[in-house]
Amino acid sequence: LVKESYGNAFAPFLINNYEKVIVVDSRYYKGDFLAMLKAEGINELLFLNNIFAAHTQFHIEDIKGLIK
Repeated sequence: LVKESYGNAFAPFLINNYEKVIVVDSRYYKGDFLAMLKAEGINELLFLNNIFAAHTQFHIEDIKGLIK
């Protein structure tokens, strides 16, 4: 789950459906995102952001920054 603060309330709803849930806050994650996806064997990815911010240039660049 890649999220910002609005995703915090949603994360617990995932635990009954997945063996492992990894939550990343795109605003603060500084690691190698693609390497983490590969290392963890992640094959499903959910982006969850509040609707009023998700389409802003700031959030678009923030999410793009995960793969740079």
